[in-house]
Amino acid sequence: MVIFTTAFAEYAIEGYALDVIDYLLKPIPFNRFLKATQKAFDFHLLKHRQADEKTSSDYFFVKCDSKYEKVFYHEVLYLEALQNYSVIHTTDKKLIAYITFNGLIEQLPKELFLKVHKSYTVAVSKITAIEGNEVVVGKIKIPISRNLKDEVNDKILKNNLLKR
Repeated sequence: MVIFTTAFAEYAIEGYALDVIDYLLKPIPFNRFLKATQKAFDFHLLKHRQADEKTSSDYFFVKCDSKYEKVFYHEVLYLEALQNYSVIHTTDKKLIAYITFNGLIEQLPKELFLKVHKSYTVAVSKITAIEGNEVVVGKIKIPISRNLKDEVNDKILKNNLLKR
């Protein structure tokens, strides 16, 4: 967010073309300064409220066959790429959705899911172990690609690794 302050009124129109919050002309009266900062603060709150609303739901819908299936984030174990489809493995079912794998994972909350391989994304909370180049989700072992191994270890282990 930008609030321009200048002594040159002729640049105000250019400033608004750049999506600035406000344009203050020097000398700046305190009440005008206060109004501009309040406008920036309100814009900041509105922007974050919209972002929170976007991620606050605990489910999503995907099209499977001829119907839309509701999937709760907390039920997802992992996602698997299958050409132009994506397989969503949940705690009680397997859904084959007509959506590309990359298209699906782009729309999921980044803090809940972790791409571990070009064909697999895992729900971070469902990972029970890391064995060599695999993450374990329940009884399922999912490969970790060499390119993503460091990123996967960093995100999963974070500050939770107890060392000797």
